[in-house]
Amino acid sequence: MTIRQIKETCLYVTDLDRTEHFYCQQLGLPLISRVEGRHIFFRAGTSVLLCFIAEKTREDKELPPHYGTGQLHIAFEVTPEEYTSWKEKSVAGRN
Repeated sequence: MTIRQIKETCLYVTDLDRTEHFYCQQLGLPLISRVEGRHIFFRAGTSVLLCFIAEKTREDKELPPHYGTGQLHIAFEVTPEEYTSWKEKSVAGRN
């Protein structure tokens, strides 16, 4: 699946190692930057996916905070053909 761009993003994480494994290893997004204990950034097509540990950014005095709560989500844009292929792959993996 080739991710073309991020359509919507508002993402906070609690574990940078798990986040890096999922987005790099599972989705194949290139790593741009990682600041241990604070954030990790990935290239997603022509866009950038920012993943922050919200509590850590809340403490920031020099950088703008990236803090929020509630239900958050992210949606990637892919071609209809790739979406169908990955959806079929996901269903087959459950059997």
